[in-house]
Amino acid sequence: MSRARDDAWFPAFCVLAGYVVIAQGLGSLYPFSTFEMYAGASTHSASRLLARDAGGGMHEIREFDGYRCGSLDLQPASCRSGGEYYTIGYVEREAGEYLASHSAASAVSDAHPVDLVRRIWRFHGAGKPAVEDCVVASCDAVAR
Repeated sequence: MSRARDDAWFPAFCVLAGYVVIAQGLGSLYPFSTFEMYAGASTHSASRLLARDAGGGMHEIREFDGYRCGSLDLQPASCRSGGEYYTIGYVEREAGEYLASHSAASAVSDAHPVDLVRRIWRFHGAGKPAVEDCVVASCDAVAR
């Protein structure tokens, strides 16, 4: 039994090496992949669109409904004064779609002031990340 376990590494290594060689030759052709989605990912920063209530509490934008915002520019370029930062495209699109589909055409009586804030984390070594908040829009919204 022990000998069989000792000999199992070689076939496993051959399968893994074969996969890597085929994936490099084919690129990202299913079922092979070089996992290039991770090659360009930044590890120095991250960002997320959040809602900040009047008391300074941070919330997910989905915790509110009936958004009424003056002007709304969710493009990452709107908060570049502190330098470049990493965004995730589908998360940005989802936030924009949520805000568009949960906006109010007129004032709602139980709406509260909220700021849409892009929170940016900058990672510098093993310490705590530096946190920046960039106000994207001032809105009124209803807590869910």
